[in-house]
Amino acid sequence: MAKTKGVSDWAILLLVVILLVASNIYWVMVVRDLDERLDNHVNAILRLKDCYNNDIKPCE
Repeated sequence: MAKTKGVSDWAILLLVVILLVASNIYWVMVVRDLDERLDNHVNAILRLKDCYNNDIKPCE
């Protein structure tokens, strides 16, 4: 690697690794939140489907 002014290669490598780990943790949290929201929507749709199929009035 080319020598940089006062910054070691290990420091740059450590910074890159920290940024990769942080971005992966962020995306795991985003995907988990979206998964929970999707599960809630699916459950609501299935409840409405059961309600309409069983002629329960009013459907909530």
